[in-house]
Amino acid sequence: MQTFFIATATVMFFLVPLSILSLFGIPVYGLIHHLLKKRIENKTNRMLMLWLLTILSTPVFFVSCIVFFFMVTSYYPQHAFTENRWATEKETRYQMEDDLINNKLLIGKTKAEVVQIVGLEGNELKSDSWRYFMGKKPGFTFESSQIEVNYKDGKVETVGRMKPTD
Repeated sequence: MQTFFIATATVMFFLVPLSILSLFGIPVYGLIHHLLKKRIENKTNRMLMLWLLTILSTPVFFVSCIVFFFMVTSYYPQHAFTENRWATEKETRYQMEDDLINNKLLIGKTKAEVVQIVGLEGNELKSDSWRYFMGKKPGFTFESSQIEVNYKDGKVETVGRMKPTD
């Protein structure tokens, strides 16, 4: 029974990646064949170059497709911070996060001014560290984004992204 599992695992370990690379290799082979057809007259040299380029290019093409997939699925537009959008679009506040942090829109503001701009949202006035929910960013994360506003002497000293806890 144990031999069966080892054999199955070995086959899966080699067969699955090989079949995936084969699926990507077919279009790569066709493209390279088309490009080399008129450029290399000698059939033997052309076939040698075709297979060499196909073997080298297929993994690059595969990795490029994976990177492109992750880039597309984790993309989201960036928007300038507006009080109206902040109040009405709570699930997509992450789109304004960079503007809010990078342009230091809250730095130097008093607690009363911050409450007027972004609200209190469950934070306590006597606390010197406030957190705001920014929504869940697109992509393959399960954590929601938050920013932290830190006060010193009653004025905002820092605004930054919260690091996810393990």
